[in-house]
Amino acid sequence: MTKRPRQAKTARTKPAPLAPGRALPPEEYRALIRAAQDRRRGGAARDAFLLAFLGRTGLRVSEALSLRVRDFHLTYRPAFLRVTTLKQRGRPREHDVYLEPATVNMVRAWVRHCRLLPRALLFAGMRRRNCSRIFRVYARLAGLPPGRTLHSLRHYRASYLYARTHDPEFVRSQMRHRSISTTQGYLSIPEEQVDRYLQSL
Repeated sequence: MTKRPRQAKTARTKPAPLAPGRALPPEEYRALIRAAQDRRRGGAARDAFLLAFLGRTGLRVSEALSLRVRDFHLTYRPAFLRVTTLKQRGRPREHDVYLEPATVNMVRAWVRHCRLLPRALLFAGMRRRNCSRIFRVYARLAGLPPGRTLHSLRHYRASYLYARTHDPEFVRSQMRHRSISTTQGYLSIPEEQVDRYLQSL
């Protein structure tokens, strides 16, 4: 019986740093919203609100589509919306996402415009595939480069928050990431800074 040759041990190498986030640059985000607001080119108020809302909150599409008017707490300071997700064994988990004054005004104007009741869905009748199609249409009209997706709006929000706070932990909480390493994948955060946060947990 012949012995199997031993496989040579491969040296463990440190994984390469995560690439910078795939966020839309601010100028691309503004171009996208302008394209959706341009009625002469087929823009629609609902489409513009959807894209601006996703960019200003960083919500996942599934989270945004499940929101009801009663999930917004706009009279508090700071104002916030409450996202409920089902996790392990169907147990709901609630997360508060803080809103800037401009976002509060935008939501209030939309609710008034559509005359939505507290129990009404914010995006009634919309499906995920509709949202992806809306993004593709206006991304083309805005001249965005290939490779941009609806999820790029979530990356845009994460980068926006980090640029203003330089606080990865705050960004992590607002993006509702379990790990700071996931947040790092959205941003260009130095590894040393991520390590400090991991050590402090």
